[in-house]
Amino acid sequence: MSRDKDDQLELDGEFGPTSRFQEAQARRELKRSEAEQKELPKLRVEHEEYTQTMLQLWMLASLIGEMPLAEVWNMQERAETIGPLVDPTLYRLKGQALSEDKALVRAALTFQKGIIGMRQRWEKERK
Repeated sequence: MSRDKDDQLELDGEFGPTSRFQEAQARRELKRSEAEQKELPKLRVEHEEYTQTMLQLWMLASLIGEMPLAEVWNMQERAETIGPLVDPTLYRLKGQALSEDKALVRAALTFQKGIIGMRQRWEKERK
């Protein structure tokens, strides 16, 4: 038997003969999937990390749930409305910071509304 025939026979698997091309293709696919798995973010969160994250989220929910965010939002709206009229120079200097603060308050308000909704559902379930 020739060397090529021996190589071909070594590649025969459970499901029949395999060509060198198919083997090379399978090896490339295996290398690609191994590389992709190395790049995947850590999917398994350790128990302690999970517990710490949830504790921090509950603390944030408690804090944000009690903040007067609607009043802060209204103050920012008034500042945006009358700021350019009252002191255009100051508004020009601080307008960008006000916009950034307003974006933060908007995100916190969304979170707060979710917290309030959760509390209301829990109160209904307890009754």
